[in-house]
Amino acid sequence: MEIFITVESLFTMFIMYISDKTGAPKLQGVDARLCFRRMEGPEPTFCDTHVVLVWAIAQMSLHLFFPIRWRILVPAEMLSVVFYMLVLSSSTEGLSDAATTWVMSTVLVAVCAMGKRRLEYQERLSMLMFISEKTLRFQSEFILSQAQLQKKDPSPSSEASLAID
Repeated sequence: MEIFITVESLFTMFIMYISDKTGAPKLQGVDARLCFRRMEGPEPTFCDTHVVLVWAIAQMSLHLFFPIRWRILVPAEMLSVVFYMLVLSSSTEGLSDAATTWVMSTVLVAVCAMGKRRLEYQERLSMLMFISEKTLRFQSEFILSQAQLQKKDPSPSSEASLAID
């Protein structure tokens, strides 16, 4: 299930790119400015913000809402960064803006990955503490029950030692 959710999120990221107004014309070899001129006026705006925000939402939801282990998400994180680099290669924003956007996207993915790893570590520590507390509780209850049994029924060896004295 974890792998399916991860692959599905990568598929969603790809679908968002090919359905964006900059990605779809680029894949078809058409000038995007000609396609969207009538809809947005004489000078349409083209930026990758929509794609970046959808990918950020996908990354954050993968890391925060789904019970997926950190090591399963590593390939999705790496593919997300590499795929976004490929998307920016066809960007109309310019090299400086595209590089800045890619760095911010990479930092977002890295922070999500570190947070997920830290969350898993804390969950494991909590489980370890819970198990150790349960173990100590069962041990103390066992010792207490053994002490109560010895108090109620003295063993034959202790009666024999009393008779000898």
